Amino acid sequence: MPWGRGLPERSEYNSNFSDLFINRRFRRRFRRFLERSGRNFSPWYPDRDFDNEKVENSITGLDLMKKKNGREHHTGEYETLNCVVRRGQVFTIKASLSRKLESDEVVHMRFQCIIDAPIGGPTGTTIQLNTTTDTFDEDLRRWQYRISEQKDSYVMLEVFAPYNAIVCPWKVTAVLKKKDGEQIDSHTCKEKLYMLFNPWNKNDDVYISNDKEREEYVMNEDGRIYTGSAYWPYAKPWEFGQFESPVLEVSMDLLDKAQLSGPNRSYPVYVSRAITALVNSSDDDDGVLIGNWSGDYSGGVSPSSWTGSVEIFENYLNNGEKPVAYGQCWVFSGIVTSIMRALGIPCRSVTNFDSAHDTDGNMTKDVIYDENMERTDYHNDSIWNFHVWNEVWMKRRDLDPGYNGWQIIDGTPQEVSGDAYQLGPCPQACVLDGNVHMPYDAKFVFAEVNSDIVHWQWKGGEYNIVKILKDEVGTAVLTKAVGYNSKHDITNLYKKKEGSAEERMAVMNAVSRGTNEYMYMNLECFHEDVFVNLTSSDSLNLLADNFTFKIYMRNDGPEKRSIKSNVVTKKTQYTGVGARVIDKQIYDEKLEAGEEKQIEHMVKLDDVLMGANDDSTVKVQLTSHVQETGQLLTKQILLPIELPHVQMKV
Repeated sequence: MPWGRGLPERSEYNSNFSDLFINRRFRRRFRRFLERSGRNFSPWYPDRDFDNEKVENSITGLDLMKKKNGREHHTGEYETLNCVVRRGQVFTIKASLSRKLESDEVVHMRFQCIIDAPIGGPTGTTIQLNTTTDTFDEDLRRWQYRISEQKDSYVMLEVFAPYNAIVCPWKVTAVLKKKDGEQIDSHTCKEKLYMLFNPWNKNDDVYISNDKEREEYVMNEDGRIYTGSAYWPYAKPWEFGQFESPVLEVSMDLLDKAQLSGPNRSYPVYVSRAITALVNSSDDDDGVLIGNWSGDYSGGVSPSSWTGSVEIFENYLNNGEKPVAYGQCWVFSGIVTSIMRALGIPCRSVTNFDSAHDTDGNMTKDVIYDENMERTDYHNDSIWNFHVWNEVWMKRRDLDPGYNGWQIIDGTPQEVSGDAYQLGPCPQACVLDGNVHMPYDAKFVFAEVNSDIVHWQWKGGEYNIVKILKDEVGTAVLTKAVGYNSKHDITNLYKKKEGSAEERMAVMNAVSRGTNEYMYMNLECFHEDVFVNLTSSDSLNLLADNFTFKIYMRNDGPEKRSIKSNVVTKKTQYTGVGARVIDKQIYDEKLEAGEEKQIEHMVKLDDVLMGANDDSTVKVQLTSHVQETGQLLTKQILLPIELPHVQMKV
């Protein structure tokens, strides 16, 4: 039959309406909306089934008032036939009738969770609303409804879902009963009611009071994710597209895959932790994205090729909800931001530069030397040029009030937590103060942003600390500024001023709860009177034959100093692993008291560029050892390789 009485056929209607949308994004959304509808659809009769409509004693249709509720709940942008509302707020439903109701008849409402997971808890699977109310008490943790208008042909109902309502799709049914309880008829709406978190409601755990921050961290569909290095950060544009199809549907499906029970879906702590586990596929759980840091992306897409989240979700859905290949940390962060914002949880992508990866839980990055002060690869700790994670804004009901606010979560598969590759939510305040015993994963996050680099030497049958670098991890923490496409430095939210007494106290507090709590005791003190530095040009000149570094040395001591320096140039991925040595040189220098010297160190550019890709980085490591005093000095330079991208037009 025609898809609307007296209307043109669907193909003609679609064509005419599509011409009205000249904006690229809205045209694309409208096309997807029509393609995915899969049913005859009339905007004038949103839920009328003319073939099966009953005439007598029946409720003929339910209209979830998608446009009205969308406007009032800030959900009108979602690309879906279903109605999207936020908990802790009144929404409207219209029940169409075939006749005027008798005085002893009333319309009741029933809401049923649509969850492919254990429901559990006292709420069960169904909310039955049998008693109307005159006024809503929005502080009550229970569903309420009232009849706001009643005509011969319809009844308007207002429903209040409490601020702790389960975040999931709901099946909506209107039930016509006599006042003595006898059921006359019922009608279930074909469309679902999607219930989301509500950052506009002061009682919701995700409430955020600042209007501009709410607009940025919930409603903004576009953003910037920072990569590169602390000295040369690059703002990568990213389209989060949280309102586009099928982001919301996939987000709800992932909560089903996580087997997150109904009551747990009420709490953003459990929801955000579950999402970090399901965005990656490292546990054979059919997560969204496969991580790949090998440089070989055959059989998939290079992580650098992605510019937004929507295409990834579409590929995931079109492939039968099988993982998409491939992603790295900024891609994982991008899709986590999309999911969190789609669910109503304020979220932002955050980049930590010079990010440590602690593998043994002692909250330090360890470097091992042999008896000859040659650096070894004995330890698995590493430092990434940058690492991108997420922050979500929420109340932590499981912790003291001082830990409310921004929480770190991370969907990149790095270390197992609770039998899965997941991380967080970890209160930002825990990291700042070194209180790493708080849930979840605070030890790992603290090490990423504020661990010391501890240099050990194997000598005399034991390891001894020969150097501690206190300011080379977490050199900058950046996110997009609110309302502007510029960077916002939030390093001070993660650590006190570098080297201050408060910052050192936080480090000692954290390390005391690690696997080697006594490591800072009985340190051997070395006389330090030699200064070295390593510098380079601002970027790699791809037209030159060689790349030049400068090594500067100065002896501030009263006597001659013999300095042995190892300079190793590696080409590596941004994670610091998979390194290939492309140049290694040793310098033996003797400096008289007060003498200074500068050495030019050259590396062939062909060796640097051979086999390089968009993820490659040049790492130059200088390690100097003063023979007379045992002083150890280290310097490092990281330079991302930005290959030119050539576009050919025919």
